[in-house]
Amino acid sequence: MIRLKGARGDGASPFDVILEKEATLGRSKQSKIPLVSLYISRSHCKFEKENNVWYLTDLKSFNGTYLNGERLPPHKRSAIKYGDKIRLSFPVQGDDCCFELQVMKPSNANEKSIEVKKEKINEKPNVSIVTSTPKTKTPDTENVIVIQDNAVDSCFDPVVESPRRTKILETKRAKDLKMHYLKQKLARSANDNFNKNKTKTGGLKKQVAASYGNRIPIPGGGSARVIPSTNKPEITILSTKPKQPGSVQPAPKIKIEKDESKKSSLDIDCINLVGDAPTVKRQPVPTNVSNRSNRVTSLVESIIAAQKNNVNIKPGQTNRPKTTISKVSEEPSVSDTTKSAESGAASKSTETGSVSKPVPNKRPVPESVPNKATNPSKKVKISDGGIAQMIAEKRSKHDNITVSPMKPLGPPPTTSKKTNQIPQPTSSVLQNHISLLPKELQVKNFSTDNVLLKILEWSVQWIRESKTLSNKPPPITDKPLIKLSLSYSSWQKYYDTYEPLVLHEIWSQIMQSYESEKQSNVLMVAVSSYELIDGFLKLDCQATMLPSDFRDQLYLNEGDLALVELQSESCEKRVVFGYIETMISEDITDRTPILRTYRVPPGHRIFLKYQIKIKFRQVKLDCASLMRVRSIYYLKPLLRNIEAILALQNSKLCEDILSPRMVTCQMAVPSIKFSNPDYNESQLKAILASVEAVQRPYTMPKLLMIQGPPGTGKTTTLVGIIKKIFETWEESNSPPKVLVCAPSNGAIDEIARRLHSARHFLTSTQWKRPLRCVRVGMPNQMHPSVRKMSLDELVTENISRQKSDHQRGIQEKIDNLERDVACKDRLVADYRAKNDKNNVDRCLSEMFICNREIEFLRKELKNNNEQMNDINKKKSLRADILKKADVVLSTLNSCRQSLLEGLYLTDRDPCQFNCVIIDEASQCCEPEILMPLTYTSISKMILIGDPMQLPATVISPVASEYHYDRSLFERFFHHFGGYSSSSPVLMLDTQYRMHSSICSFPSKKFYSNRLKTAPDLDKRPFPLKPYLIIDLKGTTFDQSNFKNIHNELEADFVINLYSAVREICHRDTTVGIITPYQGQKKLLSNKLEKNYPNVDVNTIDGFQGQERDVIIISLVRDFSKRDCGIGFLGSANRLNVALTRARHSLIICISDISDVNNDLWKSLVDNAASRKLLLKTSCRVKNGLKNLIKAE
Repeated sequence: MIRLKGARGDGASPFDVILEKEATLGRSKQSKIPLVSLYISRSHCKFEKENNVWYLTDLKSFNGTYLNGERLPPHKRSAIKYGDKIRLSFPVQGDDCCFELQVMKPSNANEKSIEVKKEKINEKPNVSIVTSTPKTKTPDTENVIVIQDNAVDSCFDPVVESPRRTKILETKRAKDLKMHYLKQKLARSANDNFNKNKTKTGGLKKQVAASYGNRIPIPGGGSARVIPSTNKPEITILSTKPKQPGSVQPAPKIKIEKDESKKSSLDIDCINLVGDAPTVKRQPVPTNVSNRSNRVTSLVESIIAAQKNNVNIKPGQTNRPKTTISKVSEEPSVSDTTKSAESGAASKSTETGSVSKPVPNKRPVPESVPNKATNPSKKVKISDGGIAQMIAEKRSKHDNITVSPMKPLGPPPTTSKKTNQIPQPTSSVLQNHISLLPKELQVKNFSTDNVLLKILEWSVQWIRESKTLSNKPPPITDKPLIKLSLSYSSWQKYYDTYEPLVLHEIWSQIMQSYESEKQSNVLMVAVSSYELIDGFLKLDCQATMLPSDFRDQLYLNEGDLALVELQSESCEKRVVFGYIETMISEDITDRTPILRTYRVPPGHRIFLKYQIKIKFRQVKLDCASLMRVRSIYYLKPLLRNIEAILALQNSKLCEDILSPRMVTCQMAVPSIKFSNPDYNESQLKAILASVEAVQRPYTMPKLLMIQGPPGTGKTTTLVGIIKKIFETWEESNSPPKVLVCAPSNGAIDEIARRLHSARHFLTSTQWKRPLRCVRVGMPNQMHPSVRKMSLDELVTENISRQKSDHQRGIQEKIDNLERDVACKDRLVADYRAKNDKNNVDRCLSEMFICNREIEFLRKELKNNNEQMNDINKKKSLRADILKKADVVLSTLNSCRQSLLEGLYLTDRDPCQFNCVIIDEASQCCEPEILMPLTYTSISKMILIGDPMQLPATVISPVASEYHYDRSLFERFFHHFGGYSSSSPVLMLDTQYRMHSSICSFPSKKFYSNRLKTAPDLDKRPFPLKPYLIIDLKGTTFDQSNFKNIHNELEADFVINLYSAVREICHRDTTVGIITPYQGQKKLLSNKLEKNYPNVDVNTIDGFQGQERDVIIISLVRDFSKRDCGIGFLGSANRLNVALTRARHSLIICISDISDVNNDLWKSLVDNAASRKLLLKTSCRVKNGLKNLIKAE
C-alpha cells in the first residue's frame, strides 16, 4: 500500500488516499479518484503495483504529469518511492490548475475506511457504508479513504474533508442513488406499458415488439432497425438495397390501431443513405425544429406513396405524388402479400402520380412529428435505383448538391478524427468545371485542417511553461523528428519528415511573437452562433470598430492565430488557441444585425464579421457575453508551407523533387557556339539552357539550377532568360506567361525594376508591344519605384483612364447637343419671323429632346465615379489585368493569393503559367520553394541562388538542429556531388563586383577556385588598399549578456578608422560597417550618431544582397580564448557573405589573432599573412591611420 496526500494548487480540495491496488486519477467520474480541475485530463495518470513496486504512468495527459519536477513521457512507467512529489498539470504554484501530491508510507495505526459497494443498474440501490471508528484519533489517520477491490462508484467523491462532513456526504449520496433508482423504475414501467400495447396491435408494432434491434423491411428495399427509448421508438435506416431486375418487391403494409389510452407515434430522427461514391463534405444546414420535422415527414410520405405505386421517381419529374398518409391498412397476411405483389406488378403501367385509395376508419399518421435530435450534421449514404435516388435528390436540395440521375451520391463525412482523408467533389457543376481541364491539370484538393487541429490542441499554458523550461520544448507533435535526407523514397516519408519540423518552427515563432514588445490587436467580439464541423468548433462572431482604428489596421486579420477567452454558461473562463478563418468588414447601417442585440458604442461605424475555429470542447458557450480575442501570430504563411507539401503530389515535378534525376536537372545547351556582347560565356549558357527547357512539352518536367556567387550577375541573367523566352517563343496564338518569385521583397523589387526598364524589347518581336509586368503583394511593402507596377496601382490607373475616357466621350456628346440646341434656337427665331409655325414647333420639339438627353448625360457623368469605384468592377479589373500580364512577380508567400489561385488553378485559358523562376532560392526553406508548384500547369522550374551564402532564417533550435533551414537548392547541390564535373548545377564563374585581392580567398575557400574576376576590374582607381586585416592588441569584449555582446575599445578604433576613410575618399564614396552582434551595432551607431548621422551599420545577415565601395568589419570577439569559442562566426556561409560585400576596399578588424582557435578563421589569417596583408597595431592608436590604409 501507498498513501497519497495532497491538494489542489490553490489549497482547495485536500485529500488523503491509501491505495491497495491499481487506481486511475483524472477529471472523469469513471476515474477511481476524480479530481476537480479543468486542467486535469479525464484520465490523467495511473498508479499500479507490480512485484511489490509501485509505478506511475502518464496517460498522455494534455498538461502533463511531473515526478519530482520532471515531466513524465506518456505511457511509460516510472517507479515511485516514499517521499516522491507528484504534480498533475503544469508547474504553477498557488493556482487552481494543478494538483500536488506526496507519496507517503501508510500508518499501521487505527484507520478510518469507507467501503462502497457498486450497485447494478437495474437493481435497487444497495449502499453499504462500513465505518470503523478509531479508538484514538491521530492527525495522520483522521481523514483516510481506502480504495479496495470494490471500486468507488462514479457518483461518489473520494475527497473527505472531515469526519463530520463524512456523514453529510453519505446521506446525500444515498439520496442521489435513490432518485436514480426511481428514474430507472419509471423508465422500465414506461417500456413495459409500451410493449403491452404493441402486442395488441398488428403490422409494424407487432414486428417491433418481437425484439428491439430486429430489422424490418422499408418501402423501396432495404431494412430498418428500431432503437428502444422510454417514450417512443426511433427508426434509423441502416442500408438500402436496389431492386433486382425483373423482380417485384411486395409492399409491407403498416397497421396502427386506435388506442386512445396510449397514443404512440413514429419519430424518424434521421435517414442514413449508403452508397459507393467517395466522401462528400457537407456543410450543415441550420434549420429550426418545425421545418426539419416537416421535411422529414414529407420525405417519409413520399417514400410510402411512391411504394404504393411501385414507381421509381427520377430527378426532374414534376408529377410526384403530393399526398399525405391519412389511413394505414391492416396487417398483411399471406394472401394479402400475394395480392400486393400482383397489384404492384400491374401498377407499372400506371402514372407516377396515382396513389392507392386509403382504407377508412384507421388512425392517421401525424403530419408533423416533433424532432428530438437537433444535431445538424448527418451521415448520408445511398445506393442505385428507385426510392433511394429520390431520397438523395430530396436531401440534395437541403445540402445544395446537384445529384445526377441514377447515380450514387456517396458516403458522408465521418465524425472521426481522420481529417486527412481527401474529399472528392460530387457536385455535377463542380465536376463539369473540373472536367474542362486537360487530364494532366485535373488536381486533387488538399486541406491543412489536420495540422491546424493539432495546433489548436496546444495548451496556452505551454507559453508560461516555456519561460521556465526554455531548453525543453513542449510535446507539440507525436511524430518523431527525422533529419533531412538528400532523397526520399516516397511522398509520405517526405511529409512525415517535414511536418514535425514545421510545427516546431510554428511554436518558436509563436513564442517570439508573444514575447516581442510589439503590441498585438485585441478585440471584444460577440458570438452569434457556433457549430461543430470535423472536430472544430466554428464560431461566428461580430464586432464593431472606430473608422480610425480600422484605417490603422487594429483589427484581427484573416489567418491570425489568436488567444480566445471562452465564456461558458457556468461562468467559467478558459483561454484557448483560435484561428481567424475569415473576416468581412462593412459599414454599419440601420439593418446591421448587431444593433438588434447589442448596444454599439458611439462612433463605431465599422461592422466586422469573423469566423473563428477552435478545437472542439464540450462546453456550452455564453453567447450573451462578449469574448476577448487577441491576435499573437500570423499563421497562414506556415500553413501554406504544409499545403505546398500536400499539393506536391499533383505536380509533374513531384518524383524529381523527392529523388532528383540527372535527366531532369541537366543543362541542355546547343553545341553551336553563340556569342553576345551583353553576357559572358557562363551567363549565355544559362540563358540558352533555360530557354530550351521551357520550350519542352508540358509532360517533360525540367528543374534547372544556376549558382550565382556574389557579383556574378544573377539578376542580369534572370532578365536575359525572360527576354530570350519571349523572343524565341514558338506559339503564335498567345505569348508565354512566367511567374517570378523570391523569398524577400527587396529581391523581387530589384527584378521588377530591371524588367520595367527593359520592357520595350518586346516591340521588336511578333507581339509588337511592351512587356506587361505585374507586381503582386502589399503596396506598402514595395519599393516606391516599383509601386507603379503593383496590381492595386494598375487597377487605380486603369479605372482613372477608363473614367477619363468615359467622361470625355460623354462631354463630347453634351457639347454636340448644346451646339445643336443653339443652332435650333436661332432657327426658331428665323421661322418665327417668317411666321412658319410648323417649323417653329418642330424645332422646339427637337430642342426639348436634346435638352432631355443633355440632362440625362449630365446625370450619367455624375454617377460615373460611383460606378467606377464599385468593388465588383475593381475585382473584375484585377482579374483582367492578371490574365493579360506576361510576367507576374511576387514573393513566395504572396504567390498563393486567392485571386491568383482563382485564375490559375482551374482556368483552361492560355493564361496558365508556363514556368517559374525563383531568385535567391538558397535563402528559403524547402517547403517555401514548393509553393508555386500548387499551380499544376508549371512543369518547368529554374532555381537561381548560392548555397555558399546565408541560408533561410529559422527560429526553432530544434528545427535548426535537424537542418530545417536547408534549401531545395542546397539539397540538390550536395546530392549531385557539389562541384564535381558531373554535377548539373551551372555556376556563373565571372564576378564584376570585387577587386581581385578581395575575391582571392572566397574563390579558393568557398568556390573551389572557379570564381574569377572580370578583366580590367582591377584598373579602377581608388585611394585605399583593396584588402587589409588589422590585428588589434589590448581589446576585451563583454559577453556577460549574450544579447548585448560588444567590444568598447574596438568600437573606438573603428570610429577612428571610419574618420580616416572619410578624409581620404571622395564624399560620394559609400562606406558600410559590418558587425556580427546587435550589441556592437547599437554601440557603434550611438558613437557615430554625433558626427556621422547617416552611416550604414548593420549585421552580416542584414548586409546580405548589398554592396558598398568600402566595407569595415568589426568582429568583436577575442579569437585567442579557447574557453569561449566563436559562436556562429564559425559558419562558412556567414564569413563568405561578410567578405564579399566590398567593391574597392575591405578592412577587417580582429582582436588578438596570435592563436586562432578555429580552422576557418585561421586559414583566413594565414592567407592574409602569406600575401603580406596582415598588420598589427594598438587599439588606441589614432594618428597614422591614414598612412596605414592608404594605397601605395
